[in-house]
Amino acid sequence: MVEEGSYSIKQEFQLGQSLYSKLEDSDLSGSDPAYQADVDRAVLAFQRCLRLAADLRMFSDNEILEDISTTNLRFLLSEFYLGEVLMKRISDDRLVVLEAAERHLRNFLSICQTHEILKKEDERHLEIQLKGGISDLAKRREDKMARYKREKATKQRLMELNQQIATSAKNNSHEVEGIDEDLDREIILTTMDLGIQQSITSIPMIVDERKMVEESQRTKERLAAAQADPDALSTRVEQISLSSASGPLLSKEGKVMRPFVITNQRQDILDRVFRPGHNLPTMTIDEYLERERERGNIISGGGEKPEKKPDDEDEEATIDAATMKARAWDDFKDDNPKGWGNRMNRG
Repeated sequence: MVEEGSYSIKQEFQLGQSLYSKLEDSDLSGSDPAYQADVDRAVLAFQRCLRLAADLRMFSDNEILEDISTTNLRFLLSEFYLGEVLMKRISDDRLVVLEAAERHLRNFLSICQTHEILKKEDERHLEIQLKGGISDLAKRREDKMARYKREKATKQRLMELNQQIATSAKNNSHEVEGIDEDLDREIILTTMDLGIQQSITSIPMIVDERKMVEESQRTKERLAAAQADPDALSTRVEQISLSSASGPLLSKEGKVMRPFVITNQRQDILDRVFRPGHNLPTMTIDEYLERERERGNIISGGGEKPEKKPDDEDEEATIDAATMKARAWDDFKDDNPKGWGNRMNRG
């Protein structure tokens, strides 16, 4: 039995490819120790493939697809497989794993472009991604759907080719390479085409996850710093949102370009967290009454409201007429006591 680490590049590649297929079809959870053990073994196998290919100087940047033999062509997939397997690894330092996975997938795409394996439509897609992607939502959905259909068709084609290889090997009892080199080469190129499509899909996912991991790490660092020295004042610069104040806060020379307020970030956070849901009063009752008194809305002294003086002769005449009418009514009541006219028809 050949000891681990002393395999040929062909044996290492076959071992890694077998483990990759096993991981893809596994029913185990990604956190299962047995699953992670296979991940580690696959990573080591493809890392050795890359070292052996470099030691053997198997590929040259001057070679195009037609210059590479079918035997060596499959080893170009090592970068792709290594990137995909690393994405399955669970580690305390997830950021390092993601960076390594992204690097290997980008290396794979670069290798395919160097050897003229990358299709023109994939080159255009990558150029668009470098410029920020497709801005139109409808076109973005169309592009995503087209790439999904293409990947599905490529997987179906690869399945058919592998079935042909399996049938041919069973009928002829030969090595795969000895059966039909053209068929074998088509399988490798189809696998590489699938790898290109999956790499294009995986890289943005890695970038998004990496951003989340980085933000999570920054949050943990801030919490750790606060726990280590909870009484320390951590200050921050808070911009004032004024219509007249816009543009950068500092110039390139460090000159202050805009007004700013330095606040206590820790106290600011505490105030926001422990603030009640309703609005608190901004003044006491005494303060409110004092303000109303200053405005003249409160009468003090306890006296009766002074009688308003007539402003002009018309108003005075009206008051006199009302007084005379009241006196006449009083005289009438004196001359005609209550009940005087009710004789019950008795004369």
